[in-house]
Amino acid sequence: MPARLEASCAVVILMLTFACKSSNSVVATTVPQTLTVGSSAAADHATIQDAVTAATAGSTLLVEAGTYVERVFIGKPLTIIGAGPATIVEYPTTGFSDAGVIEIRDASDVRIAELSVRSTPAMVDGIRVRDSVRVVLDSIVASHNSADGIDIRRSSGVDVIDCTLETNGSDGLQVDESSSDLRILRCHAATNFVDGIKFRNSSNALIENNTANLNVDDGILIRDATGVVLNMNTATNNGGAGIKVADSPDTVLTGNTASGNALGDIVCEPLACP
Repeated sequence: MPARLEASCAVVILMLTFACKSSNSVVATTVPQTLTVGSSAAADHATIQDAVTAATAGSTLLVEAGTYVERVFIGKPLTIIGAGPATIVEYPTTGFSDAGVIEIRDASDVRIAELSVRSTPAMVDGIRVRDSVRVVLDSIVASHNSADGIDIRRSSGVDVIDCTLETNGSDGLQVDESSSDLRILRCHAATNFVDGIKFRNSSNALIENNTANLNVDDGILIRDATGVVLNMNTATNNGGAGIKVADSPDTVLTGNTASGNALGDIVCEPLACP
């Protein structure tokens, strides 16, 4: 074979080899995975954070029942599904304050379902969502957290569905700081040290079929908000108002019931409720 033709063939072979390697590399790093977390022999990882770090974007993590003492940080599209309330993520007794047991930050397309979160160190929320879009929190038990059960800020397109928010050191659920386009559906907020459900400084929310009982302050509080629809919620025996709407004049209230609340059942300020 002439030397020039032989050299050309070698170049083509090298190019094909490089292309194949590059293609394989892309596939290996981008295909969503299903990973198992737990202590069983079948588990891929022992901790949730290790699985989050290892997972490619769009992956699903299945978390076995058990108690996971760790802080979990999520910054990419993921689905995390526990085995129900018996899957408990608990913040370490030492570590960062002003944090979340599970923290979703600068992320999109995250779903967390069927697990419990709790914390004892000061200023730790159960689940914290920051600067994120399209987040679903489904069937979460957020109880006995030192700050909020769930705290959402500067985020949009968040669904909080079928969650239990009990005995938290501040609010059961707080939405704040220009969040928008939320749905809060069928949640139960009780015995929280401040409000059951708080939506403030934010816009466009459907808050429907929730119950708020025995909270130290208001059952449901809407403050400095626009585009809120409150439909078919029940608030009883709270230390403040059952449902309070403050400086949010376009709020729509339909089919809500409230009774036994210390500072009024359905209260609107500064104007009367529509």
